[in-house]
Amino acid sequence: MAVESTWLEPQARAGQPTLMAGVVDIVVASYQGQHYIRQQLTSIQQNIGYLTLVNKVYIVDDGSTDETELQVKALAANDDKLIWVAAEQANLGPAGNFQRGMRLTTAPLIMLCDQDDVWFEDKIVLSVQEMQPFIDDQCPVLAFADLHVVDHDLTLLCDSYFTHKKITKSWHQQFGHLLQQNTVSGCTTIFNRALLNLALPIPEQAYMHDWWLALVAKSCGELRFIDRPLLAYRQHASNTIGAKSRSLWQRIQQRRGFVQSVQSVILQAKAFQSFYLDYPYGRLSGEALELLELVANLESLTLIQRLSVLYQGKITRSHRIARSALLWAVLCKIPYRSK
Repeated sequence: MAVESTWLEPQARAGQPTLMAGVVDIVVASYQGQHYIRQQLTSIQQNIGYLTLVNKVYIVDDGSTDETELQVKALAANDDKLIWVAAEQANLGPAGNFQRGMRLTTAPLIMLCDQDDVWFEDKIVLSVQEMQPFIDDQCPVLAFADLHVVDHDLTLLCDSYFTHKKITKSWHQQFGHLLQQNTVSGCTTIFNRALLNLALPIPEQAYMHDWWLALVAKSCGELRFIDRPLLAYRQHASNTIGAKSRSLWQRIQQRRGFVQSVQSVILQAKAFQSFYLDYPYGRLSGEALELLELVANLESLTLIQRLSVLYQGKITRSHRIARSALLWAVLCKIPYRSK
């Protein structure tokens, strides 16, 4: 089944106020993207409001050696909004590459984009409408949306990221939940310059750029959810989410990897704790601050203390399989090493 766009009803469009021209910059992180990047950029160009709402689209490369550059420049020859940004230092990784691109932006709003997805035609206009009250706001705000999960040829696999990941759509509403498990997909986000200025530089210890941006928005401003899919997330050999059938050995390896991921969450919590303590206008409750302290120092707890906080539900995950893997991590002595 091919993925189709979700259209705005005509009366909904007519009822919306006029949107500011050139209000949003889009940052596309590219690396070896020759197979899909042309289709992705074309889907952006075909979006409702692209000609008026979009200021620039920065395609920020991380050292591609395939035909990514040729394909981008072929499209850019007829569209001066498309800006190719060659790698200054290869292999920064997604977080480093996106951060480099975000620093280039000048528009009031910023959207992030993966190289291999397909945007639905109303993604830009719906995202900008959601953020319109916060365009020039000093309050840091980020909005994110749902997505369709598709295979390499855009056949629909699941009509919701949250169903695919077995996670509730309300998970982000509690800071303690978001601190331990991210549900904000960077490719669905739009945020204002107040958030960008506050969140950068993203520390090396951050698990991923989108998670860090979400934590900053949730704790210092506002994190908003657009409850509809706005893009097709392409799942292929080098870019997958969710679970597939695995052998016993693969399951064992996955659990070992989960222990390492818990360690990465601890490192991020430590970095975020340092960030938040330096910010005078935070909005976290006393309970949320206590949980931040707990997660940041999880590796220093005894086994009995770890089991206790797990039993109390202070340390948790959204799904029973993930919670069982978390128990595995707690029973192990979670290693800690500073970066």
